[in-house]
Amino acid sequence: MRAAQRLWWRRAVGTAAAAALVVVGLVTVPTAATAAPQVWADPTVTADALPTVQIDGVVWSQVVVGNTVYVAGDFTTARPAGAAVGVDTTPRSNLLAYNLTTGELITTWAPSLNAPAYSIAASPDGTRIYVGGDFTRVNNVARNRFAVVGAVSGALNNTFTGGANGSVRSIVATASTIYLGGSFNTVAGQSRPRVAAVNASTGAVTAWRVSVQPRQVDAIALNASGSQLFIGGRFDFINGVARQGIGAAATSTGATSAWNINPDIYAYGYAAGITSLSTDATNVYGTSFGLINDPDSEGNLEGMFSADAVTADLTWVDDCHGDSYSVWANPGKDHVYLAGHPHNCGNFGGFPEINPRRHQYTAAVSKAAFGEVQPNTQGGYFSLEGHDAPELRTFWPTFSTGTFTGTGQATWHVTGSGNYVLYGGEFTRVNGVGQQGLVRFATSEVAPDLIGPSLSGNALQPTAASNGTGSMQVSWPANWDRDNELLTYQVLRGTTPVYQVSRESRFWDLPRFSFTDTGLDPSTSYTYRVVATDAAGNSVTSPPVTATTTGSGTPDIGEYARVVLGDNPSAFWRLGDTSGSTADTTSFASGTVGAEVVRGAPGALAGSTNAAMQFTGTATSRVYSTRRIAGPIRFSIEAWFKTGSTAGGKIVGLGSTASLNNSGTYDRHVYMGADGRLTFGVYPGASRTVTSPAAYNDDTWHQVVASVGIRGMEMYVDGTLVATDPDVTFTAPASGYWRIGGDALGTWPNAAGENFIGSIDEVSVYSRQLDQVDILRHLSTGTTGTATNLLPLAQVTVTGGELSATGNASASTDLDGTIVEYAWSWGDGSTTTTTTPTTTHPYAAAGTYPVTVTVTDDDGGSAEASGSAVVSAPNQLPTAAISVTGPPALGVSVSGSGSTDPDGTISTYAWTFGDGGTATGVTATHQYLATGTYPITLTVTDNRGGVDTETVSVSVVAPPGPVVLASDAFGRTLADGWGPADAGGTWITTAGAASVGSGSGVMTIAAAGGVVSARLPGPGSTSQREQLTFSLDKRPAGSGGWILVRGRMIDGAGEYRLRIALTSGGSVQTRLHRTDAAGTETAVSTAVTASGVTYNAGTVLAVAFEVVGTSPTTLRAKVWNAAQAEPATWLVQATDSTPALQAAGYTGLATILSSTATNAPVAVRFDNYRITAVP
Repeated sequence: MRAAQRLWWRRAVGTAAAAALVVVGLVTVPTAATAAPQVWADPTVTADALPTVQIDGVVWSQVVVGNTVYVAGDFTTARPAGAAVGVDTTPRSNLLAYNLTTGELITTWAPSLNAPAYSIAASPDGTRIYVGGDFTRVNNVARNRFAVVGAVSGALNNTFTGGANGSVRSIVATASTIYLGGSFNTVAGQSRPRVAAVNASTGAVTAWRVSVQPRQVDAIALNASGSQLFIGGRFDFINGVARQGIGAAATSTGATSAWNINPDIYAYGYAAGITSLSTDATNVYGTSFGLINDPDSEGNLEGMFSADAVTADLTWVDDCHGDSYSVWANPGKDHVYLAGHPHNCGNFGGFPEINPRRHQYTAAVSKAAFGEVQPNTQGGYFSLEGHDAPELRTFWPTFSTGTFTGTGQATWHVTGSGNYVLYGGEFTRVNGVGQQGLVRFATSEVAPDLIGPSLSGNALQPTAASNGTGSMQVSWPANWDRDNELLTYQVLRGTTPVYQVSRESRFWDLPRFSFTDTGLDPSTSYTYRVVATDAAGNSVTSPPVTATTTGSGTPDIGEYARVVLGDNPSAFWRLGDTSGSTADTTSFASGTVGAEVVRGAPGALAGSTNAAMQFTGTATSRVYSTRRIAGPIRFSIEAWFKTGSTAGGKIVGLGSTASLNNSGTYDRHVYMGADGRLTFGVYPGASRTVTSPAAYNDDTWHQVVASVGIRGMEMYVDGTLVATDPDVTFTAPASGYWRIGGDALGTWPNAAGENFIGSIDEVSVYSRQLDQVDILRHLSTGTTGTATNLLPLAQVTVTGGELSATGNASASTDLDGTIVEYAWSWGDGSTTTTTTPTTTHPYAAAGTYPVTVTVTDDDGGSAEASGSAVVSAPNQLPTAAISVTGPPALGVSVSGSGSTDPDGTISTYAWTFGDGGTATGVTATHQYLATGTYPITLTVTDNRGGVDTETVSVSVVAPPGPVVLASDAFGRTLADGWGPADAGGTWITTAGAASVGSGSGVMTIAAAGGVVSARLPGPGSTSQREQLTFSLDKRPAGSGGWILVRGRMIDGAGEYRLRIALTSGGSVQTRLHRTDAAGTETAVSTAVTASGVTYNAGTVLAVAFEVVGTSPTTLRAKVWNAAQAEPATWLVQATDSTPALQAAGYTGLATILSSTATNAPVAVRFDNYRITAVP
């Protein structure tokens, strides 16, 4: 279903299969399909539009994190699914998030932008959302075109403040680096033409620089290893190297990569470019657009492409005409989804251009190539003939276009996750139901799967006619489904099901099928209906047709006709008619017979009285069908012919004329050259032919079958494949009339005369590519007069176990039926017979036993296959043994090397440590976090699956931690002063300027030049670590301000202090000082700027300041963003031996506002204050 990948295979039947033909009686079972449907795997999503939150503008980008979908675009409100425009709206300013599985708006995530967002991405850990666009404010804070917000809170991240001077249109991120693409020239004031890299921890622009010129970048993507950045857009050069719209650069150096798909694919200029890129482990996928005949642009593709991410070799080209905007390659699936407006995909077997033009706003194709792109037939487009092409999948929901952008487009973006595919754009309706801007699609496991076959009423009218006593031939047109290429047709006689078959169809490729109903009463009226059902059970029933069987004594149609009709031909002319038109045995389209056709010629079939027609080589010695048909793009034609002529001529083909005159257009034909060789030709944009190497004008009857399908063009003569072209997998849609015995040939290769001289018999047409097994069955039935059976192919695998073995014959096949019995011989004198392919047998003793399975098909044919069962004695379980070293420390080492297995080896060792920790391997180590007694368990598994466990207990003791001299978490509330600390004494603060509230100690500096201080005269020490966090309510203006961390205060002597300078620009600088008794300050280190540390209002910074030892005293400090891990190295260090300060002292804090500050008051909040002894 849903045009998923077909599991096609080439059936190597040939001589071996022909030798396996066994003549048996063929019993027709009308209620069963006579040919198995195609095998399908990996279905696409269904076409059901799932309810999703709506917007009032356009969606440009989406990203999925877990069960949340983040959306970026140009909109002002969101509303629930089903709500009309303006009803039940919630304000949203260009960003929103919704629940992936419910489609409902997430009300707690609402960051706002003052202008559109074009791109949205997530950090690999899912905690941050990266947004790019044209905005200049985020949450009412200045941010130029790039911002980072919390994935849960939506809060603006203040680390990333460097904006771009032009729009940001694409973002991709690793754990360490964020890559940007767009129309900018600078990022954070540094020259970065159209692409840039930002450090994911510090927010700083990295040294990586690539120059992309001119115009803009619209898409970037990383390869699987992250070593290469693919770049798409409208540019001409990367680092001065010609790259027309697409190229790549190394993420290590910025150098232009050798990866290059120009000139095969290119699109660049103001009105052409590569619009999106997606990658998987193997390929790069891209979309393109272009305006035809625009003088400022060049491009040769409007569809999608897939290229090898290493070699740049094109995997395929989706040569649909109509701009494409977004591509998503579904990870782990064989689907690539498109957002765009394709209107002609006929160059690789898809829907053709029609008038008025029909747009599709979604599409899905295979990741693998199937055939080649054929020549372009539409004016103004480049031909990409010869490139490999993907296969279009059946995923055709309908969209109405929107008006928001003024471009008449519907979908602009596609992405997905798990079972879901998500589209965004400016559409207003999906499948005819109001759904604006966003919509979800899902696999059958999630979706209701309610989209059924599309046609109804007279479009499905069947026909019926009786061709022999007790039989009725029923013919009907195909239906089509928006998300199922394979439909099942059930023929009802009255209300009784009498036949069922599964066949493919597409909205642009609607074949006909037929069925012979037998065992009926003569001269009796019967009514038939046909029910078309998709894989989900949705169905549509055709109108009825009523016909009367012929009377008693009508000749039997014969075994060959029954076999052909059992393969569902869309047309079948037996050419044995003695007068009038030649009947189409399927009941659909009879044929007009020209005056110079000789009737009653000896026929081709053994044991049959059905005559053939002899064609005399004149313009009136032709037969043509009387009803115009839509020529199938994948099909088979079959005919029997006999000639000794060298005049050549057309045996059968499709032409545009329903008369004896030559057709103006013609293809799908088989003709003979003057040399007697046969040529099969189709026209998928250009003439494509295959020609037999041998001649067949030997005055002997021959069977020819010519077909086009997923295996390519094939021509069989007398059951042997004589010519093939695997690259032509379809022909162009065309309508016309089937013509037999002659028609125009024009300049087709190897053509001779137009009109055939010789006999033709049993012409049939099929709306699918026949397999060789079908062809051989027709051949053998025609040449022997009896239906034949192909022997099954037996295959078996045998898996031995403990005193048992399992045989699996599920790989056995029967090409023309089913396997109904499996007879097993176990090599110990025992036999069993099953109807299922897998069974298990017990043995009394260990050993190696020969096992044989004989498979029998539904026609009595059999084949056998053999294998060996290696049967083992019952497994003896292993014994687990643990040794532990390490306690009483928190770290332990364990070993399972003492474990044993008496009859084999131990394969795996699995450890649990009683605190949630696990490990594998013979030995392991583990670190506990706290004192306690813990169970350690070892589970060993031997080479035959036997398991044993052992558990021991260990007691560990944590080493003593650092001595806490003072601490304060500020968990109280005080209007004036800081009061008593949690430990270490009572704070002494500047009156009226200090308070405690909301979990922090606050110092408020009321005016420029102001100073507020606090000291904690608790226990003194000569070796201590002072650690704390602080934040400001605003950046101090002017010359900024300072934080003083006072590490050793000695009354009457002075102190050691860390001075932290906070500039108005947000940078942080540190320097170590000492003071004397008068407070005079002397620097004991240079000033050091904290690299990568910036602050804004609310930014929490952490500080550690150690004052250790005497004579000398070592001073060292570091400052970092509290949201990050503590740096391993010290930022600033010094030693000092001033005699007055070589004694124990206490600690404190102070804040200073510069005299040039113009934005007082400034409030500083302190928290997590802690003084510990340094050993």
